[in-house]
Amino acid sequence: MQQNLVAAYKQREKTFNKVIEEFKNTTVQTSSEIHVSNKQLQQELQEAKQQIDDLEHTKQEIDNLKTNLARLEQVKDNSITPITLEPIFSAIKNIKTSIQNFNTVILYDIENLTMGNKNPNFKFSLTKIIKQINEIELVDKIAIQCAYADWSNSNLKTIKSDVQKLGIEPIQIFGFSFQRNAADIQLTIDAVELIHSRPSLQVFVIVSGDGAFASLAKKLHEYGKTVIGCAYKNQTNKVLAAVCDYFISIPEPEVETVNQNINRVKPIISSKI
Repeated sequence: MQQNLVAAYKQREKTFNKVIEEFKNTTVQTSSEIHVSNKQLQQELQEAKQQIDDLEHTKQEIDNLKTNLARLEQVKDNSITPITLEPIFSAIKNIKTSIQNFNTVILYDIENLTMGNKNPNFKFSLTKIIKQINEIELVDKIAIQCAYADWSNSNLKTIKSDVQKLGIEPIQIFGFSFQRNAADIQLTIDAVELIHSRPSLQVFVIVSGDGAFASLAKKLHEYGKTVIGCAYKNQTNKVLAAVCDYFISIPEPEVETVNQNINRVKPIISSKI
């Protein structure tokens, strides 16, 4: 009988342990399911929040669209002035045009104007010469002015004030007495260099009657430049005058003497067609 009791006890213990094990398994499974469910719930909440944000963004876009449509209606009704880029483009065009207007270079052969710098009493006005040059329609704004001379020569003292006042760049040329064409050579070199370095320069004014500049005028024509000659009528080489597009006759210089002055000749502006 005792053995039967022991066997019954063990059977109950075994059954009890089995029940406990099943309970544990059920508890673990339930906990895992709760964790998974919680994770899914969090994900769904995140997706719902994103959808709400998207809806808010869409609503904002719709509001902006309504505002723009309202503005378009106002423009249509002429209640407000529409925005236009035309003033900006116009301003840019004006700036570009203003830059392009500096199209003229004037090169002065002072030795020719003073007839070799031999007479210290020569009187002529560079201001009046520029005024005559500006009467040519093709001359817009003067970009460069250079005057070639041996500025150490005391006979040019009275001309220096005009050069400074008019913003003319004095180019020092040494040795007129030894190399008469030194200024002509430098003037020609500078003119050819300007053709390439400053292509916006379209009008070249050569203030000289020296026939040596006829070749320079022809070269300038090859590059599509307009050439204006400017010199004393009776001291001008005929070939130079012929090849220039325009030629300006300037008054003969006055020579101060004790008893009399030589009257100036009225300036003549002529053009070659």
